[in-house]
Amino acid sequence: MPVVASLEATPSFLDWKGQTIFTGDTETAEDRKARRDKVELHFILVVGYGKTANRLNYFLIRNSYGKDWGFKIRGADRSWEAKGLGRVLRASSRSSRQSLFTSFSYPKPWVPP
Repeated sequence: MPVVASLEATPSFLDWKGQTIFTGDTETAEDRKARRDKVELHFILVVGYGKTANRLNYFLIRNSYGKDWGFKIRGADRSWEAKGLGRVLRASSRSSRQSLFTSFSYPKPWVPP
């Protein structure tokens, strides 16, 4: 089930093109200033998760920037393709690294009375 997540819309996140895993490690002076000035939140859709070959955990996200942003994946049988995806670092419970997300939200199924 897709989950909506929010994170701080720092200049380095907004400049990120989605081709690599966003780790938040490249914080700039501009990012620190934005945090002091109460940075806005940016909402994305978490559609999956995975692990790179060098064991880096990530969330697979769909951003609101359209199909030309990020990268695309294709099914093994080439019957489907998804565009406009990115990867954001996923903190694990065994890691000292803090999550980049500020909140998560998921739809509650409606059950008729």
